[in-house]
Amino acid sequence: MVKRWPRQKKLRDLIEYSILIAVCGTFLITTLNFVINPPPIHVSEDSGLKAAIVDQLSVTQPNQAFIEGATSVLKRAGFHVDIYDWTSVTVDFYRELPSKGYKLIIFRTHSGILMNASGHPIPGNPVFLFTAEEYHPDRHTWLLLTDQVAPANPWDIEKFYFAISPKFVRETMNGRFQDTVIIIAGCHGLYSTTLAEALIERGASIVISWDKGVLAPYMDGATVFLLNKLLTENETVAQSVEDTIETIGPDPAEGAVLRYYPAERGSQTAWRLSVASTTPLT
Repeated sequence: MVKRWPRQKKLRDLIEYSILIAVCGTFLITTLNFVINPPPIHVSEDSGLKAAIVDQLSVTQPNQAFIEGATSVLKRAGFHVDIYDWTSVTVDFYRELPSKGYKLIIFRTHSGILMNASGHPIPGNPVFLFTAEEYHPDRHTWLLLTDQVAPANPWDIEKFYFAISPKFVRETMNGRFQDTVIIIAGCHGLYSTTLAEALIERGASIVISWDKGVLAPYMDGATVFLLNKLLTENETVAQSVEDTIETIGPDPAEGAVLRYYPAERGSQTAWRLSVASTTPLT
């Protein structure tokens, strides 16, 4: 009996070490999986997360099915959703938007490359976001003279509206976005990076949009598909954009392709870029 005791002790120690290694290995694998593939944004409705749908396009092309589809995805992901139809989308609305605390914003808006108030191209091909505030030369005079707003004419209507420029984002908006994921569901949102750069400087984490003109029915369907990839399936931005392009395809009229800016943040999920972001993004 005495001679067998050391052998039994060694066997017991070996079993204990094996269990310890297995536990540590499981913990390490679980931790790495969480870091590489963080959980989806499924949190309670009282989490305080807020998202906004800015539906300026409803002035000419309302789509209630899109509003309901996008809202459903956002609510399932734990967001309280505010919807702004065209009657709310003014120059002053854009001025105050960063201070409202949204973590995700969808701009369903006309957008594009414009001339200034004198009819001359603005250097750098900056992208402008349309308001639904009808243009009048006696309003927002200083903003007009400094190329922060310009008269803009949607292709599907004869009226002119004020549109805001990247310079407006930099110099006139109040407050800061809170690592906000921004989707510009409109034409030419990433034709150039000037608007995206201004939004990033104002605190946004990433901007996703198309590089050319898009048709509203195509754009609406692609945007809801993208939201599902980002929030329901918790894919990275790059994978979500790639899946949207592969499944939905480019715009059938102009061949517009979905893109994102800046490129180095495409490897992160919407969770990491906005909700779980606690340190400055690089």
